[in-house]
Amino acid sequence: MKVNSIFRFLLLFVFLSACTTKKEDASQQADNLNRFQDYVGQVSHGIISAQSSVRVVLNTPVEEWNAGDELNEDFFNISPKVEGKVVALDNRTIAFVPLNGFEQNTEYKFTLNLDDIISDLPDDLRALNFSVKTLEQQFNIYTNALQSYSKEFQYITGQLRMADVFPLEKSEQLVFATQNGKPIRIKFDAGTEKGTQFSFKIDSVQRYDEDSKLEVSWSGKQFNIESDGTQTITIP
Repeated sequence: MKVNSIFRFLLLFVFLSACTTKKEDASQQADNLNRFQDYVGQVSHGIISAQSSVRVVLNTPVEEWNAGDELNEDFFNISPKVEGKVVALDNRTIAFVPLNGFEQNTEYKFTLNLDDIISDLPDDLRALNFSVKTLEQQFNIYTNALQSYSKEFQYITGQLRMADVFPLEKSEQLVFATQNGKPIRIKFDAGTEKGTQFSFKIDSVQRYDEDSKLEVSWSGKQFNIESDGTQTITIP
């Protein structure tokens, strides 16, 4: 009994210690940003799109910066490494723009070397450390009611909804349809080249003398997206 009591006590101690450590870490991160409040107004944080840029807004304008200027890449250190460029969005905002986007569902740690931008900084404020995490890419398929061109041919409209921004050319490779085992053409609306929602039409669905089955399937495996499924629709 005594052994069990001691074991339970140790487990409780470890749990409380872990909670305290997490709170301290969160507090330290907040304090870290607060320490820079005289020099930095805003910093990218939390969960972001893999296609977005990462920004730091300074309190004081930098006279040499103009919107669109490409800046020294050494202003930022990034882990894990990602190819991109550092630009000025205006005379107070510096941004890292990834060349081909960030990896999905990945934490990136940034260090902005402030002492290369602002002179006469205190030693403990020479570098600003912060992190962001990218969204995990997932998607769902939604289909509408069967509609008719004629007695012989019908069609179904639907929508592909992504968790994060995705290109149309890849979206077209996520959805498939067959009728009685025969592939059916899916037309995507070409009006959206990149986004989170894409409209499509399963076209030329044939009406036979007897009921047939239209199978709509989706899979993101080829793009390392863990979303897949099937839907069977009866064509009367």
